Amino acid sequence: MNEKLFELIKQVYTESREGERLKIVDYLEKCGYKVKKRGLAGKGVKKYISGGQLIKPFDLTNWKWIEITKDGREFLVSLQPPDKDPSSGNHHVLMDRIGVYSNGHWIITDIDLPMDEKSLNALVEIINGWN
Repeated sequence: MNEKLFELIKQVYTESREGERLKIVDYLEKCGYKVKKRGLAGKGVKKYISGGQLIKPFDLTNWKWIEITKDGREFLVSLQPPDKDPSSGNHHVLMDRIGVYSNGHWIITDIDLPMDEKSLNALVEIINGWN
């Protein structure tokens, strides 16, 4: 695969993930959640340098999340939650799987992108049912 085609595919994929993030944002707002939107909220920076540790900047724009609050409760909805395999101890990032974080705990859902009405409803049920 040539470099231009690879870069085009990455761009389309990042734009598609952003569209899915915005779809979730809109739905959560309709359900009464307040969504953090200021600055770079919800997406990684274009030129990440890890506090100066990276000589060549890394593009984190494909890293997507949503910070929400409702009734004094705070949640982070991730479009790529972290996972640690309990058997091997290996760490993974579950790309395009929805994870929810609150109060020091993760729930890795069975919801994958792209989102539809059924998966959006399921996400809200998970958040609303948080203990």
